[in-house]
Amino acid sequence: MTLTPLTERSEIETAFRDMTERLKSGTQAFDRKIGYHSGCVEHTVYWHSGHGFWWLFDPKHAKTKNWCCYGTDDPENQNMLSITVETNTPYEGVNRSIGGVFVRDDNGCVYLAHLGNVGGGRPGIGKQAFWESESYDIDLVQTVRWPDGRESRVIVVGPVDSDHLPADIALFVREVAKFKADATSGRTVVHRERLRRIFMPEFEGPRRGYTPPSEIEAWCDHGVVVNRLHEALTEAGHNSVNDRRDLYILAGDDVTHLFEVKTDLSSTSVYQGVGQLMLHGAVQAPAPRRIFVVPGLPNRATRQALKRLGISVLIFEWEDGDVVFPGLEHVLG
Repeated sequence: MTLTPLTERSEIETAFRDMTERLKSGTQAFDRKIGYHSGCVEHTVYWHSGHGFWWLFDPKHAKTKNWCCYGTDDPENQNMLSITVETNTPYEGVNRSIGGVFVRDDNGCVYLAHLGNVGGGRPGIGKQAFWESESYDIDLVQTVRWPDGRESRVIVVGPVDSDHLPADIALFVREVAKFKADATSGRTVVHRERLRRIFMPEFEGPRRGYTPPSEIEAWCDHGVVVNRLHEALTEAGHNSVNDRRDLYILAGDDVTHLFEVKTDLSSTSVYQGVGQLMLHGAVQAPAPRRIFVVPGLPNRATRQALKRLGISVLIFEWEDGDVVFPGLEHVLG
């Protein structure tokens, strides 16, 4: 799918306003100093304690762009904050030298996207290094076609009209923070396809409802659920891992529980999920407990079929802009 950028001032202003409204909910404001390469500035920041990041937007900070920056320092305990990443967007037209851009898909959905322009003024940190690190979900890398005919790859952060936008941005901010920490420490960044015994967060971008109208939104939604499930399993004391499989629990060298996440209950998603659980589980000895993670209860016939196949159903729900798993303890056994 090829995305198109918003270039009209009125469209960008609307997207910027929608993003601001979504992000303000549930935040605490602090007046703090923001440090950057040429000095610092005092500004009001908004802290999402539940998601662990602060943000500030200022359309007047620069002459040609909306200043949108984020960080992970806790402003409740610090007066000077460091910027982790910026998603600055132009007032109008095209500016590929800055990181952020609002894009629209074929269904008219508008997203915040990033061109990978990750700065920091330190060796090993930059656009090329970030792309090479693969510190993002490959499925969220899409193509944007500019008005001049050029094409660029972008990372889709999330839909701007989603109540869950804070979760989208929180994951992106943490991924960039990890990339920077690895780059400055000299650690080798491990590419996703080589992962076997550790968990790598997926990018998020949830929306309302059980049936996202586009593939991109479904992918974003998928990342939120997988990441929150990993966190819930970790809190419960389990070693949860992912690779080509959405998530699984390791006990020593044994896979004890295998999870497959689908963000809707369509027949296609059910068939895919069941097939993946059966195939991935068949190569394990002993066979793991297979768990199908979905946003609602399948119909009666499907539930009976799943039971005969030995597949448990774990329902996820949205509460206050985040994902919860009310029946997790039960399906773990």
